[in-house]
Amino acid sequence: ALVGAKAPDDESALLLISAARDSLLVERASLHEFLMREWGIEPASIGRIEMSPINRAYTDFLIATAYEGSFLVGLSAVLPCFWVYLEVGKELLKRGSPNPTYRRWIETYSSPGYEELVRRVLEAADDAAEDATARERREAVYVFRLSTIYEYMFWDWAYRRLGWPLRLRA
Repeated sequence: ALVGAKAPDDESALLLISAARDSLLVERASLHEFLMREWGIEPASIGRIEMSPINRAYTDFLIATAYEGSFLVGLSAVLPCFWVYLEVGKELLKRGSPNPTYRRWIETYSSPGYEELVRRVLEAADDAAEDATARERREAVYVFRLSTIYEYMFWDWAYRRLGWPLRLRA
């Protein structure tokens, strides 16, 4: 939503603010609640779970970049999240899953509606890059690459079930 507030035009603003709203509704309200029910996790216990180091660093980076950067730079920071979820969803759709829990996630992120959203976000980034200075485009590329690395590390840490090397809370 913060990136959308910096949009140079109403169409881009509406696209990103709507995407933020839809993410809350679909991902948090639908997917997260479904997964917590499936796995027997009490919603109240979520607040007591410490974010992984990568999740903490990535989230802090996204917020700081969206706040401090231009529209293009902020969009370049969040773009890998949109794009990676689509590509992973499409790849997993090819393979399928007998597990209804995973199938629901796969169907969400491989859907034509989500693919259209990602296409529109990519188009907004291309449009913003056309109007940017060379310096801003270089910064956007750097931020995009860094976010892509954070995405990889986020998935890798979850896959390997890594956490903090030392306990943070007593």
